[in-house]
Amino acid sequence: MFYSKITAEDYSNIEENFKKADLKNIRNNYEANLTDDETITVTFIKNQKIIKSITDNGRQSPPLLIWAYTSIRYLYQHIRLKPFQKKV
Repeated sequence: MFYSKITAEDYSNIEENFKKADLKNIRNNYEANLTDDETITVTFIKNQKIIKSITDNGRQSPPLLIWAYTSIRYLYQHIRLKPFQKKV
């Protein structure tokens, strides 16, 4: 497992993209009528509790949600990841 940090500006942009997707009013599950398609799951956690989890199979979710999760999909490639140190 790894961890990292992003800038406040980057976080604000990501947050704004998900606000535009109107998370409160979208379903938790979207499925394509195809097999072997990609599945993306986005989980939102607040105060150490899952408040919403959305699964999108085959990019069937609303376009604004796709736009929001696409913006973070490859974020790990642009930030410095550090491995967690195991406590003994």
